[in-house]
This record gives sequence, structure tokens and C-alpha cells, in this order.
Amino acid sequence: MEAHGDDLEVFYNQFLQQGSEMNNQSKRQELDRYQKRVRDLDSITKKMVEQNALGTLTDERFAILTAEYEAEQRDLRDKVEKLDALLNQKRDGLQNAGHFLTAISKYKDITELDVSVLHELLEKIVVHEAEGVGKARTQKIDIHWRFVGLLPDK
Repeated sequence: MEAHGDDLEVFYNQFLQQGSEMNNQSKRQELDRYQKRVRDLDSITKKMVEQNALGTLTDERFAILTAEYEAEQRDLRDKVEKLDALLNQKRDGLQNAGHFLTAISKYKDITELDVSVLHELLEKIVVHEAEGVGKARTQKIDIHWRFVGLLPDK
């Protein structure tokens, strides 16, 4: 495991970098702007209903504006949902990377694997069909780690 210490540090630093993108607040600020606009549209719509009821806004104009504002609001709510999911995904990924490093660091000095180590660190191992024959035969093996899944190849 010691030989892979640098790889683990690089892996964790990549997750930290992704987390710092979230922490720079640009996505959070964008989400806040969308949410504020949704609230503003609610307020505008309420005022339009009042103006329409008082007769200062025609029914025709009310219908046109309402349709436009409702379409904008649907679009904004969709953006809010997607952005919120992205931020949650990044946060969860960062937490999982930390859990993974904590789990694997306990075994950095082990000399052999046993069942308990495999159960704690691995989710699954996928062995693909062999390709080629003789000395040119290769077989791909994917190791899916707990918390982080399949790590990218170098």
C-alpha cells in the first residue's frame, strides 16, 4: 500500500480541488440568485393579480404576463433543482473521499490482504473477459472501492 500513498494523496487532492470549486461560492451564489428571482416572481405575480382585480391591468395583458412569468419560474426552478443536486453531489463526493482515505490509511503498512480488509475497502471486483492468446493475452480487472467507486486510470 505504501507505493500507492502518492496516488492516494493525488486522488484526495483532486477531490479537495473539486470541493474548493464549491467553496468559492460561485455555484452557491448562482443558486441564491435563482432562488431570489423565483421569490421575486411570486411577488410580482401577486401584485399583478391585485392590479387585475382592481382593473388597472387588463385581462389580456394579465394573461400574457402571467404566462411569461410562469415559464420563467418553471425554468428557474429546474435550474435550482439541478444546481442543488450538483452541489450536494460534490459535497457527498468530498465526504466519501475522506471516508475512503480514513479507511485505507489504516492498512498502509499491511503485508497481506485478508477478508476483513477486503470487506472494508472494496465494494466489488469486476473481471472482464480475456483478450488475445498466449503471451499477448490480457485481462482487464476493475476494482470498485467503497465510498469512491472505480478510480480513473493514470
